[in-house]
Amino acid sequence: MERNYKMKQGAKTLEIFFSLKLKLPHEKAFQRFLQMQANRIMQGYCRYGVPGNAYQYLTRMEKELEVYKRIGNREQLINIANYAFLESYEPEHPEHHHDTSLGSVTRKKVL
Repeated sequence: MERNYKMKQGAKTLEIFFSLKLKLPHEKAFQRFLQMQANRIMQGYCRYGVPGNAYQYLTRMEKELEVYKRIGNREQLINIANYAFLESYEPEHPEHHHDTSLGSVTRKKVL
């Protein structure tokens, strides 16, 4: 069984499914963060049109991380998350690929 959340964004709806078998910690905060991401993606689409690789999302993500490390503003975290999505959609990295066999570089074992 799944929980279904609909986050409205103008005429569009973002649907996110959570399993009832697993309780998501900080579920409301997660929903708010995703909604903030969706709002900014839609705002960017209205301003700049369809994402394209000319926008250099990896470079922008690195700059946002530098600013976040300096000032700690949550807005930069939302931008970083969105640039991560956009980089996966229109990669700047010349060797972009998806390999699920690689482990995380920040933790030793999977939760």
